[in-house]
Amino acid sequence: MFTFPPEQLADYQDFAYGEAIFNDTECEKILSLVPPGAMTAGTVGDARSVDHGIRRAEVARIDWNEQHDWLYQRLNTCVQQCNQSFYRYVLTGFIENLEIIRYPLGHHYDWHQDFASGPMSIRKLSLVVQLAAPEAYEGGDLEFFTCSKASRAPRTRGTVIVFPSYQVHRVLPVQSGIRHSLVGWVSGPHFR
Repeated sequence: MFTFPPEQLADYQDFAYGEAIFNDTECEKILSLVPPGAMTAGTVGDARSVDHGIRRAEVARIDWNEQHDWLYQRLNTCVQQCNQSFYRYVLTGFIENLEIIRYPLGHHYDWHQDFASGPMSIRKLSLVVQLAAPEAYEGGDLEFFTCSKASRAPRTRGTVIVFPSYQVHRVLPVQSGIRHSLVGWVSGPHFR
């Protein structure tokens, strides 16, 4: 069941979230999908450039294949349910690979949107799965910017956060420990 923070308006949500979508064992299983040495520097924008001033994170892509189908199917169900309840966008589905993101000490992602030119222009909804337990790291909060204020997303492990891809958001610098998350984008026809 998805909900949104009570301070948001009923007809517009910065983000919605579903808690306990994945249990601890499933979160560990997702983290184990990344082979040693598979992480690369996170890129920014449609040019896919590395800019540590904007983003410092390690990324590994998770292909949609038979081994990972359970993950894509679970997330598709979540996003469809959330979309039907809140956003009502016309969606096609996942056309990009999911990514596991690792944020060790000092890593962050400054204010940005997941929506841009080129292939990113058909992203409709973004999702973040909190894979790390909240006590595993300090800092590293996921925040959304609306009307001159920031709203923080829940940190509970296994929570799925869904939001419009044009929503401005950031990940604050990690102050200790390591934050792990899974991110993805559901696409659809151009907004009109």
